[in-house]
Amino acid sequence: MTNPSISEEPIDMMDTLPDSLFFHILTLLPTKSAVVICMLSPRRRRNLCHQLDFLDFTNFDFLYCPRLRNPHFDDETVFHHMGLQLKTLDTRFVDFINGVFSLRTMQCVRKFRISCTYDLDTTFYLYSLESWILAIVGPHLQELQLFLPSATYNVFYLPISVFSCTSLVSLSLFGTIILQKPSSPVHLPLLKTLEVDVFNAQPAESISTILLGCPILESLYLGLHSYFIDVPLIMVPSSVKRYTLVDRTFFDIDDLVIATPSLQYLNITITSSCLQFSVSSLDNVVEAHLDIYSEGGHVSLVFDLLRALRKTKFLDLRCSTIECLLLVPDLDFPEFSYLIHVELVLPNLNFSFVLDILQKCPMLQVITIEKDKKPESSFLERWTPPTTVPNCLVSHLTMIIFRGYQGSPKEVAFTAYILLRGLVLKTLTVHTHFSLSLEEKHWIFEQLSNMPKASNKFQLVFT
Repeated sequence: MTNPSISEEPIDMMDTLPDSLFFHILTLLPTKSAVVICMLSPRRRRNLCHQLDFLDFTNFDFLYCPRLRNPHFDDETVFHHMGLQLKTLDTRFVDFINGVFSLRTMQCVRKFRISCTYDLDTTFYLYSLESWILAIVGPHLQELQLFLPSATYNVFYLPISVFSCTSLVSLSLFGTIILQKPSSPVHLPLLKTLEVDVFNAQPAESISTILLGCPILESLYLGLHSYFIDVPLIMVPSSVKRYTLVDRTFFDIDDLVIATPSLQYLNITITSSCLQFSVSSLDNVVEAHLDIYSEGGHVSLVFDLLRALRKTKFLDLRCSTIECLLLVPDLDFPEFSYLIHVELVLPNLNFSFVLDILQKCPMLQVITIEKDKKPESSFLERWTPPTTVPNCLVSHLTMIIFRGYQGSPKEVAFTAYILLRGLVLKTLTVHTHFSLSLEEKHWIFEQLSNMPKASNKFQLVFT
């Protein structure tokens, strides 16, 4: 008979997991956490180096906030401790990674991610990081992600050998990284995802050179900064299905060519430069986001894009894009016969523009209207409803979403017009402006609740 006073030895639940499941769980964690957990399982310590083929390092793991340890620390004490930590952060971070690298053959690594959320010294950039990347580039590497922001503009020259790593499937480069023009043709036959948002390319043609070496690329994120001077040509590969362009340059791109019959998702942000644009058919695009700086030279670009996107099902127009369209006195908005969902950020609550959109979208089911964050210059102005009614409003439009609603006369008049004519409208969701008091919100809710409605299935969602 077992003596009840003698407790059984506790079972280590980690040791009961199959190795395949255990190490798969570790791949979901930063490498530092994975190492600590693995050390708690004596049976698996010796296998750590051979099984862990996904390395994820961040120097944030080597920092802690003193206030978390002692809530009585004032700001000056916290910053003092943080400064002392940063002085030793370089050494601890580099030593840890070097220790992991010394335990195994790095060319068996499948995924490698490194994120430096704080500046490290020049030695880190010029020696340690370069040596790590050179070590992991090999026939098994499938994913490489570098996130290297720097407030002091310490730059890292990416080793050219990365562009001949034929096993790469995903490559992400963010921060003060400089891309050098490869001395030999880029050969990335398996690359499907490319994200580039870096400090510079030398020369600027390096971007196009890299893209030419990616024959089956499907997802492209391209961020350009003011350091990219005189970008002559960007040719988007025809295989791309998702394309995001964020252009923050102050210089003109001579030509951006999008000849991508497979493209399904398009997101373009242009903050200042005057982009020269060439586009063929975008008939397969189902979702498009346009945030294009309001400048006279961009008017034709926006209209060319909208005409090319006439078969899209989801369209997001930011405030700057709408301002660009409004530069044209007689706006002739193209018809979107397939559009189901549109999101608009309105300058000065221009509801006449909203009606123009509704008139050109006969199948529209959902519309989101958000007020631009700029101060409203005409808050007390009234909006005069038109005598005509868009077809979608009486046949397809089932959901309207307002963001930043303040109950201005224009908003009230437009909402009353929509509710009175929305025969199939099911839901009006109103997110009020953060500055409103509880009394103001209650008054707006009562006002909306008492408006006449044409739909017998209508419900109001108010926040």
